Amino acid sequence: MSRRLFLVGLLASSGCASYAPTTTMIGQNQQAVTQVMGQPGRAQDSYVDYMRGPYGVHTYRLYFDRQNRLLRWDQLLTDERFLKIREDMTQSQVIDLIGVSTVISSLGRGRGEVWSYRYENPLCQWFQIEWSSSGILRSAGYGVPPECNNSDDDRDAQ
Repeated sequence: MSRRLFLVGLLASSGCASYAPTTTMIGQNQQAVTQVMGQPGRAQDSYVDYMRGPYGVHTYRLYFDRQNRLLRWDQLLTDERFLKIREDMTQSQVIDLIGVSTVISSLGRGRGEVWSYRYENPLCQWFQIEWSSSGILRSAGYGVPPECNNSDDDRDAQ
């Protein structure tokens, strides 16, 4: 048994899932990748998405060829991808670009919802998208997540 297959088997049998894809997974079939990574959060014909980390700060999209072998992967939650988001995009267009949000809040009176994306960055911020009730992007930008709202800082500023 090769060392790689031994490690894949060891991880699968121990019930541990890998946090992130590695270069050793390139060329492996989707079943072998799933044994190491666990079940994906979202699956399409040519790719699968894995939302990872506390509060979902990483979303890895793994791309497979027609023989179901892993070709490559991308980390979807990046400033570069957020900059591609524009008003009037649909929810499926945004999901194709940055994946599914792990934090969704409804707006009052049926006005729509807000999707919040935590991501790895040196600031205490997340990326948020406001959707109309018809599912069209109304606005998008950076905001401050609840754990970063420090009421002591507000009192000190007064």
